[in-house]
Amino acid sequence: TVVPITIDTITFLSSPSPCNTVRVRVATTPIVQSVISPLVIGGITPANPFEFIYPRNQSATITVQAANGEQATRVIQTPPFFDITNRDIVVNSSPFGANITVYLNASSDLTIEYSLNDTTWQSSNNFSSLTPGTYTIYVRDQYGCKQNFTVVVSENSVFEPYFRISKSNSIRYAERITFGDAAN
Repeated sequence: TVVPITIDTITFLSSPSPCNTVRVRVATTPIVQSVISPLVIGGITPANPFEFIYPRNQSATITVQAANGEQATRVIQTPPFFDITNRDIVVNSSPFGANITVYLNASSDLTIEYSLNDTTWQSSNNFSSLTPGTYTIYVRDQYGCKQNFTVVVSENSVFEPYFRISKSNSIRYAERITFGDAAN
């Protein structure tokens, strides 16, 4: 009896150049003897799963062959490129600090994380309670492609006082201004 070869699972992992390529891991039953497509790999040491590097945002036909000559084929689409050039940044100031919200026009197939320090990552696209200054926002996808951009949070106008005295008031008032205080 001939045991048919099947391609069980295909997973995409991080590669040495994660913004341009992905590592494709293919698990088969039984162990393959050679890979015919998209790369020709003959005489594989029996390994299951086997891996290869392939460009992102490309389709490929994976064809494998078992020791008995049986072949299996599957067409895949590698993950899309991760690009942050098409983004929208919203900065809202308040007395308790600024809030930065990042909106990316990225593929829904990508899991995106955000960071202000390149070490602590979060899935939320919102950063709150920020003091005025310049911030570098780091963004990465699940394959390790990391990009960044800078956002400037300026002083807000919360400290400028508001005075309104009715003209119908019979008491006369004078406004004394100390220059350099309260952003005068």
